[in-house]
Amino acid sequence: MRQSIRRVQRTPLILPINICPQQVANLVIDIQERTREVLTYRHGTVDDGLARVLEMIRLARNAGSLIVLVKFNPSVNGDILPEIKDAAGSDALIISKIWWSSFKDTDLDEILNGRRIKVLVLNGFNRSGCILSTGEHGIKRGYEIATSDQIMFGHRKFDRRKEITAAMEFYKHRGHLYEKIGDLATAVGWQ
Repeated sequence: MRQSIRRVQRTPLILPINICPQQVANLVIDIQERTREVLTYRHGTVDDGLARVLEMIRLARNAGSLIVLVKFNPSVNGDILPEIKDAAGSDALIISKIWWSSFKDTDLDEILNGRRIKVLVLNGFNRSGCILSTGEHGIKRGYEIATSDQIMFGHRKFDRRKEITAAMEFYKHRGHLYEKIGDLATAVGWQ
């Protein structure tokens, strides 16, 4: 009998006793008009993945968490997808960046510190590029990071098994990686 190997490990998110949803930010990274053309998704169709990201935005918004929409090089990649903007609402923050990390040469860290954010939920595009770089820089700045493969997209041309594996190992060992978005939402107080 073959044993199945669990590729994604559920990690309990250890939060400080006084954490509340207002200390959690949902970072939706680089889901834009022209990046949509190259998205890949490992758990169904790209539309399935977008529905899960939209669900996380809805949960974060209902819980009172900060929603940050990040766009990469908007002159090349276009604006954030309208359905993402609509779900996030008019009070969502929008950050434009020119580097992979959402922190580099932006005021994201100052905004998060000003709002006493402690945990970043990372979702969007690209799991082994911009999300990974943002996660690394977030940890260096003292934030907890949490994510699920169900809310991350890859790149059709550049998302290779080696890069995916390395990214997932990072999320599992340096952050908090959840198999299901429901578990992630529960861990950060969104449901």
